[in-house]
Amino acid sequence: MPIPTEITKGDIERAVEEYRAGERPEKLGPSVLYDVHHDGEWFPPKVIIALASKPYNGGEPYVGLFGGEGAGHANEVLRRLGFDVRPKPLILSQYRHSSDYKDVVGEQYHFPKRYRRSVGDHPREFVYYEPRDGGAQAYFGAGVITDVTEDDEDAGHYYGEIIDYRPFKHDVPYQDGPNGKPWEQADGMRPSVRTISRDLYEAILHVGGIGPPTSDAIPISATGSTHMDRLKKELQRAFLRAPTPKRRTQVQRILYRYERPSNVKDYVVATRSTRCQVCGEIGFKKRNGKRYCEVHHLFHLADDPPEDCLAPEYVVVVCATCHRRLHYANVSVPSRTPEGWEISIDGAPLHFPVDWAAFEAQKDATSEG
Repeated sequence: MPIPTEITKGDIERAVEEYRAGERPEKLGPSVLYDVHHDGEWFPPKVIIALASKPYNGGEPYVGLFGGEGAGHANEVLRRLGFDVRPKPLILSQYRHSSDYKDVVGEQYHFPKRYRRSVGDHPREFVYYEPRDGGAQAYFGAGVITDVTEDDEDAGHYYGEIIDYRPFKHDVPYQDGPNGKPWEQADGMRPSVRTISRDLYEAILHVGGIGPPTSDAIPISATGSTHMDRLKKELQRAFLRAPTPKRRTQVQRILYRYERPSNVKDYVVATRSTRCQVCGEIGFKKRNGKRYCEVHHLFHLADDPPEDCLAPEYVVVVCATCHRRLHYANVSVPSRTPEGWEISIDGAPLHFPVDWAAFEAQKDATSEG
């Protein structure tokens, strides 16, 4: 049975209201590839068509195959009635400084055959995402991918031309989504090319400081977003003054932690001064006239660290700010080199010198004593 040809624009508008009220046809889930826009929101096309068909299907939503004769596919029906139907936006994983693929940021995207269907044959809006392994774990730009062609030199791979590329005014960290949660669910981020909802797409662009695409390749209609409205309200609530508690609350906490010998910190500070080994700033002067600093263990003591993890050679002097960065930023696992330690913070390499010969000699002397 084809989609009923009698469906009108009024039927679609009624279906939208029923969808907003919570009605969902059986056997039809969320949209995977397309969205239809109406009155500031985006909806799943097949679900809307199914609800709109009730007057012509004995009062029941049409959930048959969306093809065949007559009105054809759901998207064609909606476009014929004047509605804006677009492919869902994509997330394209992209490293900005190095890649195993023949990518050029903002110009071309190189991808394997398994993502060919996801990219499709029509212009597709996208957001660039730089993964955490060697990258910033952040969204950093948006554009349109189009004109997909085969890679003649690398079988099973394709090129997509990038147009209308605009870098964000600032990175949008993956962890800093609405309500203090990540922008995407971690279990859905494994594919390097993946679809996202249009509400999410528009919200990321908004936070990144740019608007919707301007290319003629993608038709633009007057759009709004209830998700954007919610995001703005969340930001407004964040800046509202919280009520002052009427009484102090005392709680008891039992904390277990690994002991960090104070004599190691004293030795490290005495031999290296209070200057931060990350940013180079010298510690501020305390009330007693001494300089303030902290020390950081390169290996987390609770994560099966090396045997010598408490030795001074495994500790660095840091300021309070850099100490927090080393605990909460994107920090690589320390790598031992002949000259010391190598780590990276948010992709930036950092070196901590160590005299390994003196360290081994000290260990030998200690074991002999």
